[in-house]
Amino acid sequence: MVYLLFFYDMGMTMANAALCIVFAALFVRNRSPLHLWLAILFGLCTADIVLMYLFDFVPDFQLLFSAFPGSSPFLYGYLHLGILLTFRFIAGFIFDQPPAARESALWILCCTYLAVAGSLSEAVVEEFAENLCIGVLQLYIMGIGIRGLRKGDVGGRVLDSKAVVALVASFAFCSVGYLAWSIGSFAAGWESPRNVFVELSGGINFVFACLYLVAYARKLREASVPAVVPFVAKRYDLTKREEEMLEMLVEGLSNQQISSQAFISVGTVKTHAHNIYAKLGIKGRADLAEFLERELTDSLDHRVDARSARTGG
Repeated sequence: MVYLLFFYDMGMTMANAALCIVFAALFVRNRSPLHLWLAILFGLCTADIVLMYLFDFVPDFQLLFSAFPGSSPFLYGYLHLGILLTFRFIAGFIFDQPPAARESALWILCCTYLAVAGSLSEAVVEEFAENLCIGVLQLYIMGIGIRGLRKGDVGGRVLDSKAVVALVASFAFCSVGYLAWSIGSFAAGWESPRNVFVELSGGINFVFACLYLVAYARKLREASVPAVVPFVAKRYDLTKREEEMLEMLVEGLSNQQISSQAFISVGTVKTHAHNIYAKLGIKGRADLAEFLERELTDSLDHRVDARSARTGG
């Protein structure tokens, strides 16, 4: 069991750290606030797991941590508060509900509450007080997600509506479970080293982050591939008509659909397609997607080289 916990901590630490780096790199590239908050979220989650690892496998650390004045609220309760604050900003971005100025009073009140809870002498009472605060905030964020789904206010998302509903439902389940677990452990009079719903939430966050990255990469590719058509047309000396045909082929239109849109016969469409494939050096539609992805890379490299030449770098 100890070994499983060790490998779990190590695996989750590396996974969260990797996601933090990926989203930070995306933020540097496109300056999206969502990517910034996701990078902060997984950075804080990494710190949280490292703390749990130190608690479980470094006995001296637990003694030092407990002896530090106000250690619980400042180093652990506030860490969870920071994670929830990033969730709040992410929810605000997804559901187009940014935090209002009056909402800051809620977070200030929670910070004060955690500071008071950390001064309590009974460890079980202190833990319950902190968990209660965290649980209430989770329910508050869950309410934002549910209201957003009911109103249909899902702005600028990459994941489809079903994935967003699943994300909100998972967060709601973990929030209610977290609160129930905290109340149960307090009623039983024992300190809970790990809340199973926190661990479950971490796994769900990881899964949805990976789904987001896959969907983001797909949308980025879908948006970029049509943009490479003019580059290909110029590079392979396509006529204006052939360039128009290539754009429609890239969109996935059938020969009949192209015929209707271009007001030409299906036979003429096939002739244009044959000439395009011959100039590009491919056999047919099956090779077109792979060919354009290669050309997309070349076009991006070409832009970088041109930019470097203009700047003298």
